[in-house]
Amino acid sequence: MTGLRIELRTSPMAWWLLGMTAVGLGWLFTQAGDWAQVWLRAAAAVQATVVFLGPMAAAAAAVAAGRVHRNTAAALTDRAARPLWVQSAIQLAATALYTVVPYFVVTLVALARPLTASITPGGPWPSYILLGMIAMLVCVGVGHAAGRLIAGPVAPAAAAVATFVCLGVLASDSPYNLTVISGAPNLRLNPSALAIRLVLAIAVLLVAVALSWPAHRSRTTRNWAVPSAGAALVMGAVAVMGQLGYPQIDRRPVDPLCSTGTPQVCVWPENEAHLEATARLAEKVAAAAGGTIKLPKRFYEQGLKAAAEDEPDGFTLSVGKDGVLEGMITQIQPRPADCTLTDAGVEQFADADQALYAWLYARASGEATADGVLGKVLREPEAKQLAWARAQMKAITDAPCR
Repeated sequence: MTGLRIELRTSPMAWWLLGMTAVGLGWLFTQAGDWAQVWLRAAAAVQATVVFLGPMAAAAAAVAAGRVHRNTAAALTDRAARPLWVQSAIQLAATALYTVVPYFVVTLVALARPLTASITPGGPWPSYILLGMIAMLVCVGVGHAAGRLIAGPVAPAAAAVATFVCLGVLASDSPYNLTVISGAPNLRLNPSALAIRLVLAIAVLLVAVALSWPAHRSRTTRNWAVPSAGAALVMGAVAVMGQLGYPQIDRRPVDPLCSTGTPQVCVWPENEAHLEATARLAEKVAAAAGGTIKLPKRFYEQGLKAAAEDEPDGFTLSVGKDGVLEGMITQIQPRPADCTLTDAGVEQFADADQALYAWLYARASGEATADGVLGKVLREPEAKQLAWARAQMKAITDAPCR
């Protein structure tokens, strides 16, 4: 413990705390969406800040570990009573503790928002917060290893770039992602995916420490056997991540919260704060249809109700009003016959489907300022608009088959 206290006092990581905290909070409050009103979205927003906090932690860890390359450092470490790998482990532990502080501050601020807003359904989802912490540890391990292997300013730059590529450049649906994009209520973290990422973090940290493991009794010759074994564990964990797929999986449907109006709207319990506003949007969609389209008794949020193969999977609240309207309108749009359409039929269906969707969206959203043919239709009396809509529906359902 004495060695750790000394390292905490002398580590350059202390100078990074304020900057990392500011970046984490800045990214938290610039994220779009309603994370401040929904527990699980708040937890997911915390881990999303790792996209920037992680590379900063990697660079800082490389700077801290790079002190071993100073001229005076070699003499001090050689005379130290502790083995080199123990010294490295203490240094890595101090760095990891420092990186926890900004992440912990971001976590407290994010979770305080739904807490102070008295959001009762659900509670903090620790799995998302743990996922972000695991990603931070991976970044710290990469930075520490880079600082041990490479002297000079190249190490922090290389560590920051490498971790940013892993966190922010990979495809959003890649199974190798260390974080997720959002905390949609119809999804949850796969426990196996979370566990294998924890194994990956431990393996990366072991490799970072093992780079200081001496060969036999010599303190100056590096033993590559131990870090090679750790690297094999890292590659094994990565291979398992690829087999498991994306870290989020579908969540089992639960009893939803439903509105009392007509048509009803049903949402996940975690989204209770948005039920009233979503019900008003459903009423606008119903009014926009003007009785020309058969409406369902209930509009379900995505994932709450199993949909047929050719049916949409409900609306989503992830992108606000636009996502809700898009999901509801797509659900009520008529569909062509269950057959293979001719080329002319495909064109006829596409034109009528897009025109009807645009008309419904403009009327439901109140943004009836379109130009061209749609703008002309929207300026017509209600009776003529409804007649036009019926014509588009007929064009969709009568699209010719092969």
